[in-house]
Amino acid sequence: MAGGLAGLIDTDGCGRRRVNAKGTVHGSVEYATESCELARQVSDMLLEFGVVSLIRV
Repeated sequence: MAGGLAGLIDTDGCGRRRVNAKGTVHGSVEYATESCELARQVSDMLLEFGVVSLIRV
């Protein structure tokens, strides 16, 4: 499962370092897909690792 997620991010994604107005550093990972089903499946897999995700359309 982790290998599949890593492959998705390596091929269609990127990692970002963000700093909010308070100076707190946050990391995020983004990827692009045209498949709503894939986005939902990835979101479910991330939850199994304790990672909350957001799907944008």
